[in-house]
Amino acid sequence: NTAWSNSDSVADLALWWILSLLRKTNNTWQNIDDRFNFYWRNLSNLNIWFIWFWNIAKRLYSRLSSFPNNNFCFYDPFSNFSDNKIIKIESKEELFSKCDIISFHIPLTKDTKDFLSKEEFKLLKNNSIIINTSRWWIVNEEELINFLKLNPESWAFLDTWNEEPENPKQSLLSLNNCIITPHIWAMTEESNKNMHYFEEFTKKEETN
Repeated sequence: NTAWSNSDSVADLALWWILSLLRKTNNTWQNIDDRFNFYWRNLSNLNIWFIWFWNIAKRLYSRLSSFPNNNFCFYDPFSNFSDNKIIKIESKEELFSKCDIISFHIPLTKDTKDFLSKEEFKLLKNNSIIINTSRWWIVNEEELINFLKLNPESWAFLDTWNEEPENPKQSLLSLNNCIITPHIWAMTEESNKNMHYFEEFTKKEETN
């Protein structure tokens, strides 16, 4: 457990993909004639919601809050964070029905498994962006596949999933509006050094 050591790396990548998906730069055909076929969305006009609000979520919020006029909320029964730019909400129904971008930073427990599943997907807008940097089984993959197929204007970006390594027959890989990376959010030089530093420090503390 090397908490905090890779939080900045994960937050950086989450910010990058939020911006990339809003501007569709992940699949923009590099041809000047195609530029009029893309209708993008401004980040400043969207509702951004965080599920749990601790290390990584706070760093991502800090990055996003530098953009003007954002509407931020978070859902976390264990956090009493207070800020004049972000609101804590208590209702999952409000959470899923009003968000434009939803970013998961949640531990996996018996209560959080399938946190986003069939009933919650029914509440989402048809052009939602789903970012999962946390744990597998938080988002129900079968229901996510169904949602993305029915809502081609929605996007999902996942660095974790139910089956690692990914099953090559998994339907998520065949979707044009789903991007998967192989659990690499924390893979930067700085994070690697920090994780080893904290690991060695913890061993010394346990020995003393």
